[in-house]
Amino acid sequence: MDKLKKFYINGDWVDPIANQLFPVVNPATEKKIGEVAMGGSADVDRAVDAAQIAFRTFSVTSKAERLYLLERLKEITLARFEDLAQAMSTEMVRRFLWRVVIMRTLLLVTCKVSSMH
Repeated sequence: MDKLKKFYINGDWVDPIANQLFPVVNPATEKKIGEVAMGGSADVDRAVDAAQIAFRTFSVTSKAERLYLLERLKEITLARFEDLAQAMSTEMVRRFLWRVVIMRTLLLVTCKVSSMH
């Protein structure tokens, strides 16, 4: 979780210029499970500058090099599939539960209103 307090810019994990943290909450338990760094405009500027410099070299890479990089990205993603799936599932639980609560409430209200007529 330490890297969540940093930004990955220009190939390095760097401390944010804006020193503000945002709590990460497990939506199922509503307990704080960590913190992530919040960036400011200076952090965005630093990231954009690095991206523009990187684009100059990346834009002239060959198709074979780009395909290799995409293949590596796929390998890394598949290697971390369980971690990524767990993080996404944890994030989505709250949205799903709220939809269920809202739908049940609407159904109950609709049934109650219908029974009054």
